[in-house]
Amino acid sequence: MLRLDATDPWIRWDWLGHHTDVIWQALVQHIQLTGIAVLGGLAIATPVGLLVWRWRALRNPVLSVAGILYTIPSLALSIDCAPLNAKSWMRTSFSYWEGPIGFAGSHSGVGYLELTGY
Repeated sequence: MLRLDATDPWIRWDWLGHHTDVIWQALVQHIQLTGIAVLGGLAIATPVGLLVWRWRALRNPVLSVAGILYTIPSLALSIDCAPLNAKSWMRTSFSYWEGPIGFAGSHSGVGYLELTGY
């Protein structure tokens, strides 16, 4: 039977009680950074998505011209992705894009991307 010992030196429960201000500051900062990223993404993606949904002829040009920008500050990662084949849009019964991509920025290379259901 597994028994948890409250006096285990690897688990310092008293540290949590003595550092609640640090924990709260980190939590607030995390919520702020996450909120900025999510709201910024929605502010960009929503109008572009509605534009492409309304005028379907813009789908291929938007997907061909627009790169995908990923930024992860904690890893110092910032890359722009662009399709290597502009005709990777699949004309199926549901929205589907699949094809090779190139990316550049803090890292560079090639890859394969699949987007469905947008």
